[in-house]
Amino acid sequence: FSNYCKNNCYYCGIRAGNHHVCRYRLTQQDILNTCKKGYALGFRTFVLQSGEDPWFDDQKICSIISQIKE
Repeated sequence: FSNYCKNNCYYCGIRAGNHHVCRYRLTQQDILNTCKKGYALGFRTFVLQSGEDPWFDDQKICSIISQIKE
């Protein structure tokens, strides 16, 4: 849901030092809408994958997960 990352791991394509990456960060509503569509299509497991994006703090992540579980 985000390819921003604070780390600069050399093996990773989305590392902070890679200035050739077109960065994106989904909004909480985008994430929830995507899960809602997936649920309507029959999916029951959702993987949230991101770089280590400091914008998504513990409170935001917990809120997203709680709303997905609802």
